[in-house]
Amino acid sequence: MSDSVTKMLLYQLAIVSGFLIETYIIEQLIPITKLIATVIAIIEFKSIVESIEAVTGKDLWGKIKTLIGRKSEDLSNAMNDEPTK
Repeated sequence: MSDSVTKMLLYQLAIVSGFLIETYIIEQLIPITKLIATVIAIIEFKSIVESIEAVTGKDLWGKIKTLIGRKSEDLSNAMNDEPTK
């Protein structure tokens, strides 16, 4: 539990710091706060996927990358683990 609290505090510190830098130093030229939040979201998403992989033993990250790289008509095949025609 202490790891989660530490991570939460560090994430909040990063977002608040980004907001202060964006507001007072670079005067909102670059959306630093949104960039920091996006990086945090990606990190947490990858962590969730890795946890699911550890529990189920399936390569979920590989399937996600395959789904992103496929055409829309191939998505139903990918979801059902069917080979591409």
